[in-house]
Amino acid sequence: MANVSGIHPGDTLEVVKPVTPQWVHFMGMDHLVRNGKPQEWVKNDIRVLRQVASVEGNAVTLSVPLTDSFDAQFYPGTQPPITRVEITGRIAETGIEICHRRAAAHAALPHRSRLRRYCPRQRD
Repeated sequence: MANVSGIHPGDTLEVVKPVTPQWVHFMGMDHLVRNGKPQEWVKNDIRVLRQVASVEGNAVTLSVPLTDSFDAQFYPGTQPPITRVEITGRIAETGIEICHRRAAAHAALPHRSRLRRYCPRQRD
């Protein structure tokens, strides 16, 4: 990063991956078709939050790696934005205790009795 002043371990950064035509073409997703019509793969920029693990000079190490390359050839004339953000009011340390699934009956689905080996708590 060019300027890391004000960024410290434990801070949260928002990293924005611009979805450019060059990147979409490189990924091979610029010729998608569904039902005979062109299909758009990704419409908006991809935003991710990452926590800063350490800062040394102008190098920032994130606690979790980014999931994609930020190769400059896909962003002509621009730099992907990275912003320090404050997150408040977000729910934390939550989970799902009881979960039920429902699906419409379909001939291709296995009979409920065969689902028991995968879902032992399945109720009739």
